[in-house]
Amino acid sequence: MKYFILSCFILCSVLNSHAQLTRSETIKYIHDKINDTEFLKRTYDSQFTYTLTDLSFKTSSSQPNKIVLSYKRNFSDNTIDYQEFTLLPQYISSFEKSTEKAGDAVGLMKVIFTGPNVASYFKSTNSTIYYTSKNHIFIPYLQGDPIHYERLMKALQHLKTISLEILGNDPFVN
Repeated sequence: MKYFILSCFILCSVLNSHAQLTRSETIKYIHDKINDTEFLKRTYDSQFTYTLTDLSFKTSSSQPNKIVLSYKRNFSDNTIDYQEFTLLPQYISSFEKSTEKAGDAVGLMKVIFTGPNVASYFKSTNSTIYYTSKNHIFIPYLQGDPIHYERLMKALQHLKTISLEILGNDPFVN
């Protein structure tokens, strides 16, 4: 009986350890989910379509507490733009699905932050560069199955939780 209880305890510990990803594992998971949308079409303003390339979701090299999301949009009229967002995941407040056109493989999840906590960079094909501060970003996901949206949302919520825990361990945060 002791061995049965010990075996159950060990099994529960192993299963629980797989459910709790680290910050870097969670970032990689989100990166992989976003990259599933590469080269798939999405409708833009009902006139054009675009595909996403060079997708990245990673820790900022200069500020490790921040995350950088970046991608290129390749439009059907042969224009390209580049978008980059720098964000603090601990300020995520909610999620919304954007309005999708039936048949599009790629959906966009609107991630809303408390306050203007997202710095964005945008460069169009005519070399116009914009910098702005926002309270939301759009993250691409596969929209064919609702589970993709749910998994991405849960991963982002987990990243928020981990980020808050890291801040909680910082003795100089206040």
